[in-house]
Amino acid sequence: MGKQSKIAELGMLNILYQMKNPLTNIRLAVEMMDRERDELVDRDCREIIKNSAVALEESIRDLCRSFNELGVSIHIEQDITPM
Repeated sequence: MGKQSKIAELGMLNILYQMKNPLTNIRLAVEMMDRERDELVDRDCREIIKNSAVALEESIRDLCRSFNELGVSIHIEQDITPM
């Protein structure tokens, strides 16, 4: 395995780790919405969920680029309309 593929693998691991935070934020926001039942909390939580979804989309694009650097062709169509 060459140096470039090692770097790409480390990049992919970093991206996967970065995906954990937005997923945790989404889970916590949904739990808060279930507990609080308040319009302001719901608005703030929806914003957290929206921002986390954008962060996940960016991480997935980065992950695809890393796979492409390893010679694995991955292309994910963008099927989510902007919020």
